[in-house]
Amino acid sequence: MTIHELGAFPVDWEEARRTGEFTKVTDDSSLKVVSGDKTPVLLSFRASSDCVHMGVLQIPAGGVGPRQTEYDSHEGDAVFYVEKGCVTFLLPDVHDVYEVHEKEYVFLPEKTRYKCINYTGDMVKVVFIVALGL
Repeated sequence: MTIHELGAFPVDWEEARRTGEFTKVTDDSSLKVVSGDKTPVLLSFRASSDCVHMGVLQIPAGGVGPRQTEYDSHEGDAVFYVEKGCVTFLLPDVHDVYEVHEKEYVFLPEKTRYKCINYTGDMVKVVFIVALGL
């Protein structure tokens, strides 16, 4: 599995919609991608189609300074759910910072630039859903 499967993971979505195919994806069978050149983090995609991306972002603790993603934005609205830990969302274009705790959600409208920062001493896990083209 590679990043080239984004948009068609874990199945051919046109075929699945036509046949009603059911597909179960576990953490072991998810599409794992390292995102970022300067500050790499692990993305585990559970589903990626022409309509939606869904997966888990993991930001480890430790290193020199806080661990963080690189700046990102999406062609579609995004929802983030903090499954484990506490993550800080930095929105540079509006000069805002939000600390989001375990079991809390964040909604970002499409094209909102952000980065996620882990200031804690523990691994952070964030579930993400990006709705493309809605």
